[in-house]
Amino acid sequence: MSGKLAFSASVSIVFVLAILTPSGRNAFGQPQQRENQLELEQQKFEFDKEMEIRKHALEKSKAILTAGSIALPLIFGLYSINRQIKLARSEREIEARNSFELKAADLLLNSKTPGQLHAKAKALMKLFPNAPLPTGFADSVKSFDPAEFAGPGTDWKIELFRLLAAPNANKQEVIKLWRQLFPGDTWIDRLNEEPKVSS
Repeated sequence: MSGKLAFSASVSIVFVLAILTPSGRNAFGQPQQRENQLELEQQKFEFDKEMEIRKHALEKSKAILTAGSIALPLIFGLYSINRQIKLARSEREIEARNSFELKAADLLLNSKTPGQLHAKAKALMKLFPNAPLPTGFADSVKSFDPAEFAGPGTDWKIELFRLLAAPNANKQEVIKLWRQLFPGDTWIDRLNEEPKVSS
């Protein structure tokens, strides 16, 4: 009987020890613990997944910021260069236009007579139809009447003064001849007047 009791007591002790020890608890509470362990692993997986998504988003943001910090100065630099090129081209066009206008004015103003000036202006328009002439230049040339400005050129007037200054010149005859050649030239009348002597 004592042997049975001892055996029974040892089985009870083993049973109690089996329940109290971790390996024993696994044997009896295994489904609950396994479920908890799966749930923990699932949470850990979700946490790791969320962390990876955040890391990826952070890396993407860093890449965008880096690209922006490189691209914005580059774009601004290209814009500045393009603007400078346009300004330089515009300045060259203005300079060429001004230079052409000055040359055209010089050519026209070196004409000896109004008719020659008119002919040169017409030739300029024909030779350079797309030239940067002043606005309204064509209209001015069309409305220009050389007869309005007709009269002797500078060379003729110099010759007149030489004839008048000659020692044996007949002043009245020279002025009469001048009036016949240039009837619209009225300034010559002042040469015929007697000088006023103040007393």
